[in-house]
Amino acid sequence: MWTEKMNVKLLKKYRPDKAVPVTDAEIAKHLGVTRQAFFLWIKGKQIPSTENQEKLARFLRVAVDDLFPEAYEEKIQ
Repeated sequence: MWTEKMNVKLLKKYRPDKAVPVTDAEIAKHLGVTRQAFFLWIKGKQIPSTENQEKLARFLRVAVDDLFPEAYEEKIQ
């Protein structure tokens, strides 16, 4: 199991337009990945590629290092 986990609280906080909820499946489709792959990212069982980390951050309008703090810390060390 991967030790790095996506910041799920931030993911929930920054989902687009809370009045119209966006499902995990819709986010996955937008990113071009399966719902199952996205679920594994949320559970910390897989780490998305750098490209997918960037796509997700752009979709949510947040910084990549906010969603994946452990990955960012490793890069600066």
